[in-house]
Amino acid sequence: MKGLFLAGMLVVAAASTSAFQPQEAGRTLEFDYVFIGLVEKPGLYEWHENLTVREAIAEAGGRARGADSTAVFFLIGPDRTQIPARLDDRVRPRDVLFIPRAGGGAK
Repeated sequence: MKGLFLAGMLVVAAASTSAFQPQEAGRTLEFDYVFIGLVEKPGLYEWHENLTVREAIAEAGGRARGADSTAVFFLIGPDRTQIPARLDDRVRPRDVLFIPRAGGGAK
């Protein structure tokens, strides 16, 4: 649950105004992205050019037990609207990626 709490805090921060930059170990979300939900290592990751959703899942340790085996979403805006992501989609700086629980689907 600790990882989900941290991830939730990062999502709230990512959805806030750009004047607020969340920090984790001296880093900001400016050129990073966040992976939350059911991945092995949710948290803040360093973004690099041409990063794909598939690579981001791998960097987060892959899908965790109980995760949906195919779904992954970008969370957009303060209401955290879920936009389906394809594995070859590009991740941008400040993106928030989310893998739901199996059977959870988009909300």
